[in-house]
Amino acid sequence: MTVLARASRHLELAAEVVTSTLLVVIVLINGLELVGRNFFNYSFVWAHEVDLLFGTWTYFIGMTLVYAKNADITVEYFSGLLPPRAHRVWLVLCNVVVLGVLAVIVWYCWILIRLQYGFRSTGLGIPNPAFSAAVLVSALLMAMHVAHHSAEILRRR
Repeated sequence: MTVLARASRHLELAAEVVTSTLLVVIVLINGLELVGRNFFNYSFVWAHEVDLLFGTWTYFIGMTLVYAKNADITVEYFSGLLPPRAHRVWLVLCNVVVLGVLAVIVWYCWILIRLQYGFRSTGLGIPNPAFSAAVLVSALLMAMHVAHHSAEILRRR
């Protein structure tokens, strides 16, 4: 197993643990909020912002699992008509385009994070880059998974 394959597998497992844990925490926070509002006429002011932050991270890190498992939606009708070697070349070219798009996302997300530096959420004062960083991290993770899949395609004969 290559270093890239091992890194991809470990990051996939870490993403599963992180997203599962965050989802459980979100459900618990919302359950606590429901009990507080309905039985004690009390609302936790921090619940909404924490839910937004954890939900953002859950979504974007969870999205990396699609790429880790190579389970994104593809239209294979035409590419399936290609001979095996041309099909592999086509898949790698598609992955190169995906890597280019992810590079643009990383670039502009980095600019956004730098612009947000110093700004905080209104309720809890969470740094605004904490919300945007999920996009940056997920794009980097997806790029690593796509690179791994491309290396595997090229390794096949």
